[in-house]
Amino acid sequence: MRSSAIVILAAALGACTPVEDQWPSTEELERQWVPPASIELIPHGDAPPGASLADACAGAPTAPTAPLHAKLTLDLRRTGPETLEPGEYVELGARLRNRSLASSVPVVLSGDGSEVGWREPHVWYSGFVDRGDGCWRPISELPAARCGMFDHEWQDEIVSLSPGETVPLEWLGNPSTMLDMQQAGRVRLYLHYSWREGQTGKGGAPEEAVELGAMAGVPAFDLISNPIELTVERPLELRLRAKPRAPGAAVAEVADVVELHLHNVGDETREILPPSSGRLRFEVEGSEESWPSASWRAEDDEQPARPLPVGGELTLLGEGGLTPGLVYEWHHPVPELVRIRAAYRPYADRQSVELRSEWVEVDLRASP
Repeated sequence: MRSSAIVILAAALGACTPVEDQWPSTEELERQWVPPASIELIPHGDAPPGASLADACAGAPTAPTAPLHAKLTLDLRRTGPETLEPGEYVELGARLRNRSLASSVPVVLSGDGSEVGWREPHVWYSGFVDRGDGCWRPISELPAARCGMFDHEWQDEIVSLSPGETVPLEWLGNPSTMLDMQQAGRVRLYLHYSWREGQTGKGGAPEEAVELGAMAGVPAFDLISNPIELTVERPLELRLRAKPRAPGAAVAEVADVVELHLHNVGDETREILPPSSGRLRFEVEGSEESWPSASWRAEDDEQPARPLPVGGELTLLGEGGLTPGLVYEWHHPVPELVRIRAAYRPYADRQSVELRSEWVEVDLRASP
């Protein structure tokens, strides 16, 4: 009975271990630190002359892209699963650490708006992906999609770090919504922290002179975290295909010009939710004003999941689609060549997973 109680007590103590104590040691964090690759891309040895940056290889990470602070370190760790699917929420924790043994350092904690640079500090992610060929390619950023409200009063989030003290950064944003992490492969993420002496502003326009409080006199500086590595798997493929179309034929909805299919290329059966206006969307390159839209219908959201076996295919839009009557109206304002892609949330239990198709060119011209 006593031994059982000891085991239960030990388990309880482990479950209640403060988050701060779960960080790797300082020595381990510094051993992990690998500088990000230079933004100067070196074409892969097998790439033909004139290859685009998309075909270039950044090689092994070699040099930092920002100066390091004499006293501050930015630590990053994974707090959730190591293997994810595209769009899935990445669970990470971050903290600022004062390495100094003698002096305190003032810092600003991140807050609402930091992830897009509208306030101090600017906190964002960069990343690289190895698709299996040993080449670490930069992951492109996604356009910010958020409301215009933010916390511009960052002065009340200034703290002073005593020697050896740490403080968590709790407003980080999600790398999957900031970086285009759709490609399967090994992903290396870095967190960046930038203090800009109050020279911030929504939309990139600097604010008028602001009171810097305890940060007055602190020169601008940048920090880069240790890397965190993840694996992105893509067991489902979302494939969009342009349909044959007579020149000048009327286009009233997306299904007039494209078909959309979901393929299971993984190693197990997947339970897939049929499309609805909230789970399936289409993007048109350029202005969002020209994006197709569908009306919400309760019966679409109430459909049960369908099994998709290994090697199987489901039609999401087009003849034989899973959701009859789901119509994405599209009246593109100009008859031209346009690029369109689909984005789909297939799961009921992992709702942050969002697959995006490749861009497909559609010809809306009256004559080619």
